[in-house]
Amino acid sequence: MTRPVAKPENESARLLGAELRSARVARGLSLRTLAKCLGLNGHGNLVDYEYGRRIPPADLLVAWERALGVRDSHFRDLRGKALAERAGRQAAVLLAAPPAPEPESPAGKRPRWRALALAVTVLAAAGVGAWTLTGPQVRMGFETDATRWWVLYGAQVARIAYSTIAYEGRRAEQVTVTGASAAKGYSAVGIAHDLDGLHSGSTVTLHLWAPGPQEAGVAFFVHDSRGVNHWAVESQGPGTQSVDVPLPGDAGWATYTWTVPEVDAVSTIGMQVWAENDQPVIVGVDAVSW
Repeated sequence: MTRPVAKPENESARLLGAELRSARVARGLSLRTLAKCLGLNGHGNLVDYEYGRRIPPADLLVAWERALGVRDSHFRDLRGKALAERAGRQAAVLLAAPPAPEPESPAGKRPRWRALALAVTVLAAAGVGAWTLTGPQVRMGFETDATRWWVLYGAQVARIAYSTIAYEGRRAEQVTVTGASAAKGYSAVGIAHDLDGLHSGSTVTLHLWAPGPQEAGVAFFVHDSRGVNHWAVESQGPGTQSVDVPLPGDAGWATYTWTVPEVDAVSTIGMQVWAENDQPVIVGVDAVSW
């Protein structure tokens, strides 16, 4: 009797599995060899993952990428899409289900919020990011060049690179600013795309890294639809001046939160780095969200 073959979890899971299988075959690895590399006792689960019948857990996928020499988060991105597709399907089922009988409200109407609450719970439990009724939280992790921040001004004293010292994931963006005597030590980095959902009053959270105490500070800003600079609420000083906040006092990461000021639209977000002297100032940026 032939055992029926389970169908893929969903289309994104099938694509993830196909790419995992192609990457393994391209490197000449058998399933048994890969299982040993991953510290698994057997390869049965790997078969299900490669055919999209199951979605691999995050920690296993990270080890999988390492074993195959994958240097970006492509597989993890596909996993996130597969989880989102599963959550969306489950939410649709919950929303389509008839509501359970409930006591009549004083107005004679039955509450309809239970199915929606269950759907939102499913989306949150899927592990694909923080969800609200208007959509997922936006995040910039610098795992690929797609969300790279660029030097907006002060290019003569600043340079951008990537660092493997990351707040999360595999890498972060690193900004180095120097030459205070030549150009007042001011430079700014930022990004002008993937800013959907940002508006006046939005709270932006990011993480900054420093190698140790530095005579430097940062100020956060946005540009409006005309490209005019507006300092974050927390960075506003007298007139058009900015108030700098210090970088982490000790080596390591620190969390910074700032608020988008009153603007007609947000066309750019960024931060200005200020150096007190000619000693290089090094700042790592990672995990930007709002």
